Formats: sequence, structure tokens, C-alpha cells
Amino acid sequence: MGGRSGIYGVAADLLQEALEKAPDNATYHYHIGMVYQKQKNIADARKHLQRALEINPNAPVAGEIRKTLKQMG
Repeated sequence: MGGRSGIYGVAADLLQEALEKAPDNATYHYHIGMVYQKQKNIADARKHLQRALEINPNAPVAGEIRKTLKQMG
């Protein structure tokens, strides 16, 4: 289990596709950021989570995003 394949890999692919169609969708950036974080892809996770906050700093998940970014260092 785990690695780059499995459910997170599938989710990342689907979200990447969704982001190509809606590059300014904060929810997609949030979800793909969390997927990357679970895959230990910290650089991409940080990039997408920060982008989600830029697009919608008052999102219901903004607190969680900030907490996750802080945990990643």
C-alpha cells in the first residue's frame, strides 16, 4: 500500500485535470495540496495550499490549511 500509486495517485491525477479546467478553484488547490502532503510531496503540497489561501483567504478550511503549512515547516 502507499507509494505514488493507489488512491492518492488517482486523486492527484483527477485534481490535476480539474485544475487545468479551473486553475483558480481554491477547493481543488486545497484538496490536491492535502493529497501531496499525504504523499510526502511537501514542495507541491505547500505550493497548492498557499495558492488556495491566496484565492480564498476566508475559506472554511483556511485555518486547517494554515495549520498544515505550519506542520510542514
